[in-house]
Amino acid sequence: MFNRHRSTIQIVSSLQVLTCLIWLTSCTESVKISTEQSIDDHYLAAKRLMLAHRYADAESEFKNVLPALERSRDDEFKYMDSMTRLSLACSMQGKLDEACVHVEPVVRYLQRSSVSGDDSELLVVLDELCEQFLSQAKPDSANEETLLRRALKFDQLCHEGNHTRLVEIWSRLAICNIKKADKEEAKQCIDRAINLTFGKDRHSFANNMIAVLQIHVAYNRAGKHREADEFLQSIINQTVPFHRGSSEFIVYDRLGSAYAKFGDIDESIKYYEKSLAIQKKLGHDARTRARTMQKLAVAYEAAGNQTKADSLLRASINILSATEKKNSRFLFDARECYADYLSRQKRFADAKAWKSKAQDGIRELIPE
Repeated sequence: MFNRHRSTIQIVSSLQVLTCLIWLTSCTESVKISTEQSIDDHYLAAKRLMLAHRYADAESEFKNVLPALERSRDDEFKYMDSMTRLSLACSMQGKLDEACVHVEPVVRYLQRSSVSGDDSELLVVLDELCEQFLSQAKPDSANEETLLRRALKFDQLCHEGNHTRLVEIWSRLAICNIKKADKEEAKQCIDRAINLTFGKDRHSFANNMIAVLQIHVAYNRAGKHREADEFLQSIINQTVPFHRGSSEFIVYDRLGSAYAKFGDIDESIKYYEKSLAIQKKLGHDARTRARTMQKLAVAYEAAGNQTKADSLLRASINILSATEKKNSRFLFDARECYADYLSRQKRFADAKAWKSKAQDGIRELIPE
């Protein structure tokens, strides 16, 4: 009797176990579907948080979704895209070491693969990451060269490359090596920067010149005046074909801007004055002279010589008024520049009058 009851209990228990297994199998399938939906939800939510500049929240969302993406690997692009965006989110918060760790698999992926249509979106994010590393590479900081080289690596992966950014990176790497007195490495970086500036694929020549000429500033600051002079002469010589023999004025103008970027106002004024003197001697066009006058005025303003600054800004307006039409964009810019200067000097009534004169010229161009 007892044995019969025990057998009945065993059968019931077995049925219960079987029922539980069937139920768990059903639940597992349901959870799997739910998880796949959750992956997409977290992925899209993280991308929206990036667009909203909520980088800490985006970082958290990407970290939630990445383990599931890594396990499935059904969508390699989505995994790589998440890693790239996670790296960007970290960099936006100043977590550069962590950003490097997250982006490394993406770098390896791009190095071994030919870029497809989907991958082009990765390159857009990588381009943003390059800009972020470049902006964090503060001059004279301990990690400047490391961050510049990382930015260089990102830029080179963006197949077209940003020529202006590359010139800046190579020029700044040259400066880092000038400071370290590594002549060979400095020369290699200088050559790369110059080739990009004067090569057949040159872009944004004016901005590139300012970046390259910061090397001259670095040589002088390091007390290497002979090297600075030789470098400057080589730049002048290479600029000749682009300006029909009158290359000094453009080089000196950009050199003034290079010194201004370093905050060396006296040297900035010196080279702007040199450029202006050559332009006057050559009878160069009014637009170029006016622009140099405006930059020189800003330098004199920074030096505290408001009389000279005011005089230069007025002179730039006068030479343009004699050569340009009333609705000229260049004349408008010169008047706006003077109005802005007057506002900084708290001469608000005069600033308002010059703003009105600038607008009068534009109204002729675009009638109300």
